[in-house]
Amino acid sequence: MSGSGCRDYRSSIGRRAFLGSGLAAGAGLGIGSLGVASDGVINLDGVPRDTAVIQYWLNGAASHFETYDPKPDAPLGIRSPFHPISTNVPGTFICEALPLHAKLMDKVTLIRSVHHDNSDHQHGMHWCQTGHDAKANGTNPFKKSSHASSGCLVSMVRGPNHPGMPPYVFMGYPLDNQGPHRMYPHRGAYLPARFNPMEILIKRTGDGKLPALDKDFVVRSLAPTGGLSRKDFVQRRELLARFEQIRGETDPVATASWTAFHDSAFNLVAGEKTGSAFDLEQEDETTRRRYGYHRAGQSALLARRLVERGVTFVTLIDPGVGLSSSGWDFHKTLEAHTNTASPPMDLAVTTLINDLHDLALADGGNLRYQFHRDDLADLLGEVVDSYRNSFSQQSISLETHLPDRAVIDMDPVRIRQLLDNLMQNSLKYTASGGTLSLSLTQQSGQWELLVDDSAPGVPDDALPRLFDHLYRVESSRNRRTGGAGLGLAICQRIVEAHGGTIAAAHSPLGGVRIRITLPGGAP
Repeated sequence: MSGSGCRDYRSSIGRRAFLGSGLAAGAGLGIGSLGVASDGVINLDGVPRDTAVIQYWLNGAASHFETYDPKPDAPLGIRSPFHPISTNVPGTFICEALPLHAKLMDKVTLIRSVHHDNSDHQHGMHWCQTGHDAKANGTNPFKKSSHASSGCLVSMVRGPNHPGMPPYVFMGYPLDNQGPHRMYPHRGAYLPARFNPMEILIKRTGDGKLPALDKDFVVRSLAPTGGLSRKDFVQRRELLARFEQIRGETDPVATASWTAFHDSAFNLVAGEKTGSAFDLEQEDETTRRRYGYHRAGQSALLARRLVERGVTFVTLIDPGVGLSSSGWDFHKTLEAHTNTASPPMDLAVTTLINDLHDLALADGGNLRYQFHRDDLADLLGEVVDSYRNSFSQQSISLETHLPDRAVIDMDPVRIRQLLDNLMQNSLKYTASGGTLSLSLTQQSGQWELLVDDSAPGVPDDALPRLFDHLYRVESSRNRRTGGAGLGLAICQRIVEAHGGTIAAAHSPLGGVRIRITLPGGAP
């Protein structure tokens, strides 16, 4: 198995173990862990429940020459009209159409040895989705699948990582307008229907052709109807629960059965962890722009939200040029369509990888540090100065109270990341016309940094949870954007690695106060 990057992963698994584990490797388990329960779901004893898969699918078979394997030495007429570019992994080159990918190849592994010997799209798609050659199994893949897709098998083997979430979600428009002669092999074939994916965002909006005009990312099958907000929906559910309580006094068995079913459906629509996972309107507006306001970017962001909330397997169809179900099937229009389809995919995939990478580091406490004596006051002043224009544009005043020197043992790169996250957090959530105040003082042999911003604030019960990764504060603090997210979780990791403490409280300015202490000697 050849590839680049991710040395720790490559060194942790041998070729024989990789091949021998088969599908079980994709589900994060070993064959010896399997046991079949009475309901047909395979039980996994001792297997971590927090692993997940996002399958980013370039439907129509994107050329490897114009993506991850440019082969610049191929004969003229075969090699790509695009040029290869170097990446941050020495000796690894990719197509110039993916410049953002080139900056993070140390975070991924390229496997260039996977292939099949059938040039037909439908057969190849079936092979990649199921791991089986439909023709060899006597099946016409245009009509049905010979085997279940990998997502459905993971659905059966693993189930959801959170009990209120579906185990497998499929999003994108792979085959609309194609008629009954084609079938996308993402379902379970012979498996029970309950292992099929939940299918969302499967129809085009906008003009029906250009993904750039696809602006509707609402999962309408989970949106409350009749103009109800989620708050209205919750209130009606509470009223219904009171009626069920009265009915339960006369028929407790029937009521208990109905209530369990109803609760499951309700939580999927309006639950804090389940229903909200499908609602991109709760996401940070800055984050939505980072992914790109197009089908590729918003689908990648939604996929990230789903696996964070407990979906085990997500298949995401990138629309490419969006003119047919095979949005990456370029022939005579290779150059023009590559230039159209690649930038949104490049942005969506790399933003997703970076976010998942940072999340994994924050969860595992694996951020790397290089400590030496440096001036915290000087670094803090530099960071504040770099944000003055941004705060001025939002009509937010900046106040600082800093000593001349504050020399401590620190990793200046990580401390700058800490300060950047704090500044960005206040910039996003402080109302226009407000104030951000930063003060650094020495208290009993340690340095105390207070970061105070003005309204809006957060409820009392939300303060201790601000440092939970991806926690969303359901209040005006959101400004319809969600909560502190991953930034403050990473802040906590950085502070703790420096032997310090970090806590949140109500600010005297009306917003949130972040108090950080760091060990330090004389100023």
